Amino acid sequence: MASFAEQTGRLPALLNTSFNHKAEPIVCTPRDLVATFAASPLDMLAIGPFLVSEASRN
Repeated sequence: MASFAEQTGRLPALLNTSFNHKAEPIVCTPRDLVATFAASPLDMLAIGPFLVSEASRN
């Protein structure tokens, strides 16, 4: 994310509209979403009214 901000001069945020990780299929359920987030290098996850941070993984 930091390199995106450095390269574009914009806020360090990306939106992936087909959320999946490596060779995994696109997530279809909230359970899939949380499992994929746990295995990814993402800093934050937004789902509905919830915002999950990287710190909550521990």
